[in-house]
Amino acid sequence: MKSTDASNICRRTVCSLTFEALLCFGFGIALLSLASVSAAAPQKVAVGENPQVRIAEQQLTAGNFAQAKATLLNLLAVDPHSSARVYEMLAFAQLKLNSNDDALATCETGLIFYPASNSLASLYVSTLNQTLAPEKQIPRLQSTLKHAPHSPLLLKMLGENLLSKNQEDARALQLLASAAALSPLDPEAHFFYGESACFNQEDTLCIRELRRAHELAPNNQNANFQLYTMIAVSEDKLNLPSQAAEDFGRAMAANRSLPHPNAYAAMKYAAFLSAQSKPDEAMAIVTEILKWDPAYGPAHFERAKSLSDRNKREEAAAEAELALRDSRVTDKELRTYHAFLAKTYFAMGRQQDALAHQQWVESHPQKQ
Repeated sequence: MKSTDASNICRRTVCSLTFEALLCFGFGIALLSLASVSAAAPQKVAVGENPQVRIAEQQLTAGNFAQAKATLLNLLAVDPHSSARVYEMLAFAQLKLNSNDDALATCETGLIFYPASNSLASLYVSTLNQTLAPEKQIPRLQSTLKHAPHSPLLLKMLGENLLSKNQEDARALQLLASAAALSPLDPEAHFFYGESACFNQEDTLCIRELRRAHELAPNNQNANFQLYTMIAVSEDKLNLPSQAAEDFGRAMAANRSLPHPNAYAAMKYAAFLSAQSKPDEAMAIVTEILKWDPAYGPAHFERAKSLSDRNKREEAAAEAELALRDSRVTDKELRTYHAFLAKTYFAMGRQQDALAHQQWVESHPQKQ
């Protein structure tokens, strides 16, 4: 799968939480929801625990967050090794007081002392998502991972952020491989690992990991349409057309079940059908896509190519002109559409129209 494809379908999934990613074909992700903050909510006090912890717990339960913060800060000043839960409680109080930066610092300090605490890492990841943009999360995660190098949550989040920044980042592949190995029952970890493998041309690995993600979260249709599309694209690259056809079909079935089906993923199926010399089936998918999204340029262009193949140049030009009007069109797509229209208008004898599109192509050199 090419990285240019990836930039169109994706970012963000969460099998276990809120899955929505895929070969980055134009979606959006949210690693951990705000519900993760509940990980820091008060729990029962352990036997032999400092009585100040019980006091802080009662203060939190009563909503006295400033008092709880003061109690917990005093406790940690005396004994920074109190427990991971003390750091969680303090960060929770700080979040309630809208002191997110302080909560981040508390989690980071806590993870130095308790690097194996998944609940503290979960709260940290959630707070990062609430507080910082992805590009600003990366250096914080890199620093924190030095103290908690085996935290699957931190590995997964850093890997996903690097993947969002550069889909072919080999570091992301390594981080996500570690996250999946450390949390073998986490579907999101396998999804991101598989996604990264796709971007790095590791198609067999991509298929394996995405199928594992599906096995762990089989009923998430928002995840299914994405992962089956990626699997099918990889199978097609591996010259496995029958398997690709089956998985594109599964992706399309899941896509249709969504309140707002994804046009890009369906277009991958239509393009596959065209390449398999099944133009009627491909155009049926294109028609369906345009019912979902009447302005979707790639669908209009696919229809334009089909019409041109049947020497229906007038209709083909009209569809390509519609494709040009889609404000979401990429630079690469613009060049393709203008070049197609130049060729089509020349063939129709419409020299002035053809020259206008040809001049556009010549004045917009292809980026290297």
